[in-house]
Amino acid sequence: MDVHHAHKRKPVSPEAEKWKSFMDKAIYPVSAAGIVMTFPQIAKIYGEKDASGLSLASWVAYLAITLFWLAYGLMHRERPIIFSSAVWIALYIVIIAGIIAYG
Repeated sequence: MDVHHAHKRKPVSPEAEKWKSFMDKAIYPVSAAGIVMTFPQIAKIYGEKDASGLSLASWVAYLAITLFWLAYGLMHRERPIIFSSAVWIALYIVIIAGIIAYG
């Protein structure tokens, strides 16, 4: 039995349902904002051709963690997790490549 889904969800109030609906809609722009905030880091690495202040081990760890998030999102068919994880993986690969090239 899948432990994650072993419990039954309790009925939620209409107020809680409104918040859930809001969060379901807000998660995409919030995810996009986080992703967009990474672009200056990439521009700095490749623009200055310098990644000396960045830790390769940290960015590889972020990549590994996000691969797990992507797997989780795929298993549970959670589109926001799949979308953001896939984009983060691409960005992490670009950053890691920059660290290797210019670090």
